[in-house]
Amino acid sequence: MRILGIDEAGRGPVIGPLVVAGILIEDRDQKKLHSLGVRDSKALSRQRRAELAPKIAQIARVRTISIPAERLEENLNEVELKAMASLICEFKPDEVYFDVPAPPGGVVRFCQRLQELISSRVRLFGENHADRQWPVVAAASIIAKVERDKAILELHEHYGDFGWGYPSERKVREFLKRWYHKHGDFPPCVRRKWRTVKQLLN
Repeated sequence: MRILGIDEAGRGPVIGPLVVAGILIEDRDQKKLHSLGVRDSKALSRQRRAELAPKIAQIARVRTISIPAERLEENLNEVELKAMASLICEFKPDEVYFDVPAPPGGVVRFCQRLQELISSRVRLFGENHADRQWPVVAAASIIAKVERDKAILELHEHYGDFGWGYPSERKVREFLKRWYHKHGDFPPCVRRKWRTVKQLLN
């Protein structure tokens, strides 16, 4: 039994990419994720996630899809669904477990849309907060967050330290103000349709 776990990192930030990660593992190897200490990535420190990522990659096939800010002007759910479908078509698993970012009332429709995007009748299991329920999704969440952190650090090398890209961060808001004041526009790594950006423009 080949099981694929899928999760993302970076839906909420105003700066940087959205990263969708897939983790393919044999059913019998799921216990190894437990033994590594894999759990809800939000309950782990950034350092601990970075330590776990290469260990996960030793026991599972790992693939990430990074979607840049300029592509996130589209419907975010549809962008993520297409990335998820791409991972499913590549890995050809028997079962897929994934986190659904839609409200509880939209879970069924989200899963139906994913089924529409894939050619095979793979068994799909999606729910809110799936990384708390299934270790394979927690592992995918860890990989996604680690890859997004790497992408943000690369942006720091070019733009300076603006934080981690979340609109609640003071560093982020100050960076956006400074950049716009100096250049009259935002760099391509900024999601221009996000509320924080619109508020600054207004």
